[in-house]
Amino acid sequence: MAARFYAAVLLVLGSFSTIVSGKCPCEDPSLCEPIARPQGKEFLMFSTKPNVWRKYDWTKVTTIALFRPWDDELMCEAHKRGVRVVFGSKLSNRKAGQ
Repeated sequence: MAARFYAAVLLVLGSFSTIVSGKCPCEDPSLCEPIARPQGKEFLMFSTKPNVWRKYDWTKVTTIALFRPWDDELMCEAHKRGVRVVFGSKLSNRKAGQ
C-alpha cells in the first residue's frame, strides 16, 4: 500500500521543477525525469534546512522529503545519484486521524 502511494506521489512530483518553470534547471535534462527504481528497502532523509543535504551519505539515501521550499540544485544532485525528491507535508494531529 505504501509503495503505491509513493509511486503516485513520485509521478506527480518527480518533475515538479520542470512543471513550474517550464524548463529543466539541471545541466543534463534527463535529470528532470522521475527516478525509476525497482521496489526495495527505502532510506528516507528529511530536508528541513538548506545545504545540509550536501553532507548526506548518498550511498544510503533513496528518497529525500522536503519540508521547506523547493531546491533545484538538490533535485539535480539527488537525481544524478538516483535519489528521489518528494515534498513532505505538515498535518495537524486532528487531520491525520481522519
